Order: sequence, then structure tokens, then C-alpha cells
Amino acid sequence: MNEIIVQGSRIIVDNTLQELESYLPEGKKVIIITEEQIIRHYPTPGKYPVISITGGEENKTLQTIHELTSRLLELEADRDTFLLGIGGGIVCDITGFIASIYMRGCSFGLVPTTLLAQVDAGIGGKNGVNYNGYKNILGVIRQPEFVFCAINMLSTLPRQIFLAGFSEIVKVAVLADPRLFAYLELHAEMARIQEPRILETIIYNAIKIKAAIVNQDEKETGTRRLLNLGHTFAHAIEKNSHLSHGEAVSIGLCMISRHSCQQGLLPQEDLSRIKRLLERFALPTRTDIPEATLRETIRKDKKREGSFLYWIVPLRIGTCEIQKIKLDFPEHITLIGFMGSGKTTVGTLLATRLRQAFRDTDSVLEKQHGKSIREIFPEIGEPAFRVREKAVLEKLLASDTPSVIACGGGIILDESNRKLLKEKSIVVWLQANPADCVKRLDISSRPLLAQSHHPEETAKTIFEKRVKYYAETASLSIACETLSPTKICNLIYEKINHEL
Repeated sequence: MNEIIVQGSRIIVDNTLQELESYLPEGKKVIIITEEQIIRHYPTPGKYPVISITGGEENKTLQTIHELTSRLLELEADRDTFLLGIGGGIVCDITGFIASIYMRGCSFGLVPTTLLAQVDAGIGGKNGVNYNGYKNILGVIRQPEFVFCAINMLSTLPRQIFLAGFSEIVKVAVLADPRLFAYLELHAEMARIQEPRILETIIYNAIKIKAAIVNQDEKETGTRRLLNLGHTFAHAIEKNSHLSHGEAVSIGLCMISRHSCQQGLLPQEDLSRIKRLLERFALPTRTDIPEATLRETIRKDKKREGSFLYWIVPLRIGTCEIQKIKLDFPEHITLIGFMGSGKTTVGTLLATRLRQAFRDTDSVLEKQHGKSIREIFPEIGEPAFRVREKAVLEKLLASDTPSVIACGGGIILDESNRKLLKEKSIVVWLQANPADCVKRLDISSRPLLAQSHHPEETAKTIFEKRVKYYAETASLSIACETLSPTKICNLIYEKINHEL
């Protein structure tokens, strides 16, 4: 038997239920809350009244709380009554929630019967119910008197439900313990067949990691946010699929790990190890749910604070960081600035980092006409060119698919273009000295400079006419003179996520 203390709550990890009754309070009325299938496997002692509820996320609602309250009143439960929840995560959540609000709160204990509940749902004092399909929108943080984890109870679980619990174990290993991760890699097969010594070691160490974090930050104002690793995606996946919480966490963990790897934060080898370990526990690692659907659900995540959400990103196995990202920004990012300021180069890098499409208004016009800009411009004249440029911008910004758009240097001359840019996108101005821009340009490809005997002076004059419009339109301004395109890309990414 092992014991861990979490905010005064005793977490007992044992092989059997033999010692459970010794933890129940003497002299108090005890009422058991459980599920019918638990009673079939583990008949409860006849001296304790039993309330049976129906499991499943669809029943973790205020309607179940209403029905449970009626039963407690029938059994004459009062503030001195002790509620004992025996079951999976749903039972644990509901028992903790009703115990926290019934007659302003009574004591309770938990006997989690699934692997997921033993290492996650039953630990840490979070108790809640769902609302309109959104997970745990209503809830409290209140610790049970004890949580009794009996390893042998896992033997009666359906295989898929048992294995789903390993997603949370892999999660905490990625979060804070590379040694536990390596132990899982070494003993995955033995854990799958529930070898008692291996399984107890894994469960104990997973609980110990969560306990250490909860002891630092019970109310989730700082460090405890780390435990949400993978859950931002997972909750959105659960809302839009029939997957279990554990299966959704597995996919969510892979999604955020891939994102981190694509940003150059998580080594590719670590990403491969995470994916491979989850697959060894027969857990899914991808979803077919459209990204737009997931994004819309994430915007309603209960963990958001105003227009921000805390995003947990793995840096390597055993180390993660908390990033604060903005949710409610427009999804298109437009780059404006003088010709030669680097909009196309920076835009391509930024689109890759954001995993978005890259568009260039000049390139779209060239494709439409089958000619280069230097051919189109003199052929149709500047007024007609600006009309067609405007039509391209409107079409690109009307798309529901987020993209990074490099705009022609003169696009901001039109007042309605400036208004559209500000309404439909984050506008980033790449500030560059016109003389430096000219040095980087092929003058012959620039109609406004090609006929000039003094292109630098012409560029300066054009820039001076436009600079106020760049400043007026921009959401962000980046001084580019001494920065590489990669550095500019990184600055834009950081400012979008942390400052807007």
C-alpha cells in the first residue's frame, strides 16, 4: 500500500479493497453513489444505502444532479452525511459536485474504478458537470477526504476503457517525468496485460506527478495549468465525436506535440516517441474532424480568460511550457509595406509556421491575366490595375480558410481597401527604408520605377505619399532594416499570440 497527500486529501494506492472500510468515518451516515455495472461486479455492503446513477458523458448533467438530490432527500441525508463515490470518472465528478453543493457541502470519498479515474478524474479535487455538451462548464474545486485506488478493480474493465487511461499517464510523463516515460516504453506490454507490480508502479508515479502539481497550485492559477496538456484539442474532439475522454486526450496530445515540433520547439525524435507509445496502448493519434470545427469549439473552452487561452506546449519529453494565446483575432494575416520590403519572403515563412495557406495579390493577378505585373500595369493603366487589385483582395479576405496574404505596395492607397484590411485581418506593416528596398529590387519588373532616371528618388517620393496609410492601417509594425526574414517571422508570430 502506498499513500500520497494532495491538499490534505489522502490518495491510497493498493491492490485490493480490503482496507476501504477503515477509511470511512465512524459515527457518520454513509451513502454510496455508484453505477449498476459496478454493483454487479462488486456488491456493496448492505449496511450502506446505495444510489445508482447512469454513467456516460451524456448523463453528467444538471438533470442527474437534480435526480440525485431528490434521492438524498428521500434518504434523509444531511450535512453530516458522508458520500462515497464508487465508479469511473463520471461517478467521481458527480459525487464530488453534489457533495460540494448539497446543504452547502458535506464530506465525501472516492473509489475510482477505471484507470483514467485513478490517475486523473479522481485526483485533484475538480468536480463538475457538462452543459449543452461542453465539458465541465459548471464545477467546483473541493478535495475528498480520501481517494482509494484498488488496482484489482481494473481487471473487470472492458479492454478499450482500460487502455484509454494510459493517455493521461503518457501525458503526465511528457509533462514532467522522462523516467516514467522510459519506464512505460520498456514495460508497455506488461502494463497492457495488467501485471500487478508494473501497473501499481505506473499508477503510483502518475498520481505522484499530478499530486505535486496540485499541491503547488490547487486553484489552477499558474502551474496547475500544465495538467491541461493536450486537453484544449481533446475537449473540442470530444464535443464533436463519439470518442471517450482518454481517446480524445491521446489525439490532443499528438496534435499539440506535432504543432510544437513544426514550430521547432519539440525534437522530431520526441514527437515520434510520443506517437509510438500511444499507439502501443492501442490509442488513436489523429482525427478527421475539420480544423474549423475544432477552432470554433476551442473558442468556447472553459479555461479561456477573456480573449486568451493558456496553451501547454511540450519542449521535450519531461518539459513543457505555458503559452498565452489570443483566441478572438481575425484569422487572416495581411502583410503591407513598400515594394521590396520582404512581404513575400516573410509571408511564406509565416504561413508555414502557422500552417496556413500563403497568398500574394500580385501573383493572383498575374495568374488571372497570364502576364507579369510589369506587363499588366502599363497595358491597362494604374486606375484599372487598382480596381482589379481590389477585387483580388476582397476575394482572398472573404475566404473562410485562414491565410497569410502579401499585399501589393500600393493596395493601401484605396480607402475601402484600408477599411477591409482592418476589418478582416491582422495587418502587419513591414517597415523598411525605400532606398534599401530599391537595392533589393529588379527595377525592370517595377512599373512605377522602371521609367525613372532616378529610381531611388522616385521610390522615396512614392513612399512619402504612402507612409501615412501604412501607419493608419497596420495592427502591428515591424522595423525590418537589421532583421533576417526568419527573425521577422518569429517577431510577428510572438506579437500575434501575446500582444494583440
